[in-house]
Amino acid sequence: MHPETGETSSENAGAVDANLWYILGHYYHDLRAGAAETARLEGRLAELVNAAYGLTPDEVARLWRTAAAADAGGPGNEGVT
Repeated sequence: MHPETGETSSENAGAVDANLWYILGHYYHDLRAGAAETARLEGRLAELVNAAYGLTPDEVARLWRTAAAADAGGPGNEGVT
């Protein structure tokens, strides 16, 4: 993109596409594996914290419900501190 006019050029579009596919091909599986491992570790950490606080399954479910409501900015988290 031209910085002053904002016009785009398709002159190098093929090379850009090729580079993007190259990067995707080389790093996609590593990124996906890293994301899966992160999710697994976050889940395990949540389990350990819940156990450390002695939370019941009902209490954990309530935490997730109120967290979702708070994230969405919706009802369900009134009076929850």
